[in-house]
Amino acid sequence: MLCDLFTGLHNRRTITGFFPEISLWIEASQAPLSALSLHLGNSIIHHQDVLRLIRSAPVLEDVLLHNGIFPSDTIEAFDRNINPEILPALTHIGFCGSTIPHIETFNMVKSRIIPLPSGSARLSLIESLTLDDNEWIVDGIAIDKDEGLEAFRELSSIYPQLGF
Repeated sequence: MLCDLFTGLHNRRTITGFFPEISLWIEASQAPLSALSLHLGNSIIHHQDVLRLIRSAPVLEDVLLHNGIFPSDTIEAFDRNINPEILPALTHIGFCGSTIPHIETFNMVKSRIIPLPSGSARLSLIESLTLDDNEWIVDGIAIDKDEGLEAFRELSSIYPQLGF
């Protein structure tokens, strides 16, 4: 049974078709995919493609995305305050070598480490976060990598259950 998937765009010239293809493959396999690691070939990753992909694997616990360019709305697809039904079992999320919006990523992480009010559906909280070698964007401008990581370090000191 397939539980983990590691794939990427190493030999592709374009991302067009990649997300629909991989989403259809995951849906057709009907496997309870728990871990997903994608190398995205320095392509812009669109909101609707990410939503389709993560909806095709609702029991994902571990998502690691490498070398993508993530617009704000794509990161917001993972934000529990915006999409509370998405990835209820997620315990680890990571971005490596990617271009990502700082504020939206910070808000998304916060939405996944702060428990929802009692009476809400049982949702997992993220326990670990990987942020390696990313370019942080604020208002369309790249900021210093260490400056970008500082807010996440502070967050992990407030929420020690978050491994960072």
